Amino acid sequence: MLLRIVRVTVLAFAAAVFSASAAHAVNCGSDVQVTGGVTAGNYDPFAPNPVTFGGVNLTFTRAIAASGGGKTQTMHFYMRQPLGSPAGNQVIWPDTSENILFTAGGTVPSFNNPSSPNQPTGVATVDWGGASQPDVIVKTVQVTIDPSYDPVAQPTIDFDLVYVCKGTGGYDNVNSPLTLGGVIHISINVLSGLQASYAGPALDFGDLSEVTSGGAVEQGLFHVRSSGAFNVTLTSGNHFLMTYPAGPSTPGAGTIGYAVTFVGQTRQNGNETFSIPTCHRAGTNAVQYIPITATLLEGGLGKTPSPTYVDTLTVTFSPIADPGTSQPFCSSATP
Repeated sequence: MLLRIVRVTVLAFAAAVFSASAAHAVNCGSDVQVTGGVTAGNYDPFAPNPVTFGGVNLTFTRAIAASGGGKTQTMHFYMRQPLGSPAGNQVIWPDTSENILFTAGGTVPSFNNPSSPNQPTGVATVDWGGASQPDVIVKTVQVTIDPSYDPVAQPTIDFDLVYVCKGTGGYDNVNSPLTLGGVIHISINVLSGLQASYAGPALDFGDLSEVTSGGAVEQGLFHVRSSGAFNVTLTSGNHFLMTYPAGPSTPGAGTIGYAVTFVGQTRQNGNETFSIPTCHRAGTNAVQYIPITATLLEGGLGKTPSPTYVDTLTVTFSPIADPGTSQPFCSSATP
């Protein structure tokens, strides 16, 4: 199982700065900056469980007080992810251990009065206190990635910050929520990875002792999941001829010929070269299917008696460093 590297980057943002004057009120939040660092971890899109990354530091800094001592005293906020993002994504606030991440277009908290310390569940609070208190507050949040997240279809997610705030020293409160875009930026570096397995019955034609000619058909399936495009190859161990142990590898009384149809190609003895296709990514969530069909070309009547005629087919799936969105599909969502 291959791992994916996730980089969770917290970007800096600054609220708009208003000119303080007797004629223009200054709102809280205008003096605040939020900066962060970068954290990385292993992300496996095939894993059944969410992956949590700790150590994402958010630094809230309010500027040196302007003339008159105006400052932001308290900021109440939640994070918001784009519509269509997985519901299991989370940002955990350390003071309350609550998830403060919500999805645009869904149910979000309704702020109470910004002067009130009591806010709804899911709302985080940064409280600098009065003008004489420290101006820098550092908080470490945890970011959780839902296992259904598809990093190829959506390689980045931006989490916005929606806030109200309380001012002090002459700064006005912000009562109607404002949005700061892209406060947390999640960028995922996707390496090509693939899971494949055979999911059908053995391609067994049964007893051919009294069979005079071919025509019998056996079918199977391969299950495939992949984060990117992939190549697939098909080879026969005995040139598409079934034979008994240590038997011949050329057509004759000791071999039974058959043909294989796979990824739109039919191969048999004398026409063995399989053209290697590059296939569209299968996706990492739902299983995709690639069928394989074996068709008997000869019967067993008149062949050298043996309880076992076999050949070995080798199918190889190889992930490649290509998103695979422009390649043809080799698989389907249904068997």
